[in-house]
Parts: sequence; C-alpha cells; structure tokens
Amino acid sequence: MRGTVTKKRNRWYIVVDIGRDAETGRRRQKWHGSWASKREAQAALPAIVGSIHAGTYVEPEHATVAEFLLDEWLPAARTSLKPSTVELYRTLVSAYIKPRIGGVKLQKLSPALLNQLYGELLESGRRDGGPLGAETTAKVHRLLHRALRDAVEWGRIARNPAGVARPPRARRSEPSTWDATQLSRFLAATTEDSLSALWVLLATTGMRRGEALGLRWQDVDLDAARLSVRQTLAYVGTTAMLSEPKTDSSRRLIALPNRTTQALRSQRAGQAEVRLLVGAAYAEQLDLVFAHPDGSPLNPATVSRTFDRLVGEAKLPRITLHSLRHSWATLALLEGIPTKVVSEILGHSSTRVTEDVYQHVSPGMQADATSRVEKLLRDAR
Repeated sequence: MRGTVTKKRNRWYIVVDIGRDAETGRRRQKWHGSWASKREAQAALPAIVGSIHAGTYVEPEHATVAEFLLDEWLPAARTSLKPSTVELYRTLVSAYIKPRIGGVKLQKLSPALLNQLYGELLESGRRDGGPLGAETTAKVHRLLHRALRDAVEWGRIARNPAGVARPPRARRSEPSTWDATQLSRFLAATTEDSLSALWVLLATTGMRRGEALGLRWQDVDLDAARLSVRQTLAYVGTTAMLSEPKTDSSRRLIALPNRTTQALRSQRAGQAEVRLLVGAAYAEQLDLVFAHPDGSPLNPATVSRTFDRLVGEAKLPRITLHSLRHSWATLALLEGIPTKVVSEILGHSSTRVTEDVYQHVSPGMQADATSRVEKLLRDAR
C-alpha cells in the first residue's frame, strides 16, 4: 500500500491507495487532511500507511458526533436496549452532547474534547446554566463510551476516545430508608388506599416499581405464596411499554409473606368486582395485578406522586418510592439475613452489588457479629 502527499488550494493532503474495488477492479484512493504545510502532512503519512498494513485503517468520513449518535447508533441500539433506555439516551444526547460537541467530526473526537465536555457540564451543564450533577455527567460518559465502542467495532473510528478520557466520579450517596416503625406506620396509614396492596408488596419484597406494576396474575401463585418476576412496566413518553427484565438475575422467584398474600387476595377480589362492572372493555389480555379500572397499565410516575402525597399525609420522613426497596433490604440485612439471599430476592447481578449499595449497614452488622462471637467465648469459660 502506498501513500503520497499532494497540494490542493494551498492545503496539503495525503492520498493513500487502499486496494482495488472487489466489483469493478478499479483502484481505490482515499484523501486525508488537510495540513497547513507539506512537512506536517509528511509526518502524518507513516501512521496512515502503517494502519493499512496493520489492518486497523479506518476510511475518512464526514459524519458528526450528533449524526452518528442520533441517526445511526440509537436506531441500531433499539434491538439491544429497553425502549426507556433508548429514550433516556436520546434525551442525554439532545440536552448535553449535541449542543457542545455535536458538530465535531466523529473521527476528530478526542479524549481532550471529552474531558472538556465533562468539565463544562459540571460547571454549567444544566438548562438554567447551573452545574450538572456528577451522576448525570457520568451517565453521559457511559453513553459515549458504549456508542464509541460500537463505532470502533463498525470500523468508523480506530479507537475509543472515551476509553482514556477521565469522567467525573459519581459519589455514591447513602440510600434514604425508613426503620421498621416508620414502615409499619405508613402501611397502617394506607390500608384504605386503592393501592394499599401495592405498598404492601413493595415494602415486604423489595421489588422494583416497574416489576410490581408489570406483575401479572398468571405469575402469582397465592396458594404457594410466591410470585415470578417475568416482565416490567415503563413509560416512554405517553406510551406504556411492557418488556422482559433486562438481566437473568432480574428474572426471579420471590416468596411472599402471609401479610402480602392476604393483601393480594383482597386486590384480586376487588379487581374482579370492577371487571364485572367494566365488562368487555376491560383489558383482560394484559392480566395486570395493578391497573386502572379498565385493566390498562398504571403510569409509574403517577404512582410515585401518589406515594409522595401519602407520605406527606402520614407525616413521615420524605423518601422516594424506590426507597421502599432500600428500606426492605436494610431491614433484612440488619436482621442477619445472608447477603446472598438478600441479593437474590432483590435481583442483583451479584452480592458485590448488594454490598456496594448497602455499605452503610455493614458497620452495624460487624459490631453485632463481633459482640455475638465475644458472647460465645465468654459463655464458653
């Protein structure tokens, strides 16, 4: 393979021969550049020719970062990502990436430009000009890292610049939780609420909101007191999307305590009465445990707002709906339930994830463990 340096309109270019077209047999040449001087072009020539011999050559193209992400990568990612994740990525690209580096040529993107992007986001990345949080900035980096990794595999760029960039570290905050007394107060205060069974289910199993709202009666065995997590519910814009859990560990069997079984029996009986009133208009094919009177899916955001309102009415410390999951896990670990069991019930990919999220529980567990061993030794005297 050969390359030459040539001048065009006061700029210097490298022209490389990349072989012959398989169909026509004609020589194929690609232009690279431009450079201000012949010396600069000649200095770049060996690397380009060397990449051809090494099999790492990437043909020059004119696609920008925004064009690649929005027009190529996101449409292709629909086959491997959940619709809600695709929508999140589209929002991140439109809000934070496109306005700043969207016009940069994909092949010109560098670690330095990415570091500059992260710095600008942290300083003034919000829509109101305020600083963007480190966690959201880290999400932008993870998106870019994944997209640019695919760009390398597709032969669009030679290396992934996000792989050597320095993204901000999102500081892990300790989850907000309720203790057993507060959790009991909430459940007692919401016994007459139309979603009381949902609150009991979330508080006693640690299920995710989307898992509970996507739960079907066919996946619940009240006689055996257990359920299977087989689908989740999310909204993309105004459209409800039911899909399978994204990981094997999320597909799991959960044993139900007696209180939860009774709550679900009441839920089923009440729902049966409503179905008789609605008649043929009921969305029976969805088979959802928690639904609107016509059987259609509940909006997760609306459910969270209802939870917030009930927490205020009960005069309890403010926590998010997801914190019911954290509360259950914290209480389970403090009660001495093995981390592996808690991890399996939560649907974590490994016990390491559980340990990382619930680090704040470890000191108390360790103190209890050392005290109990001390007692054993004392009693053995």
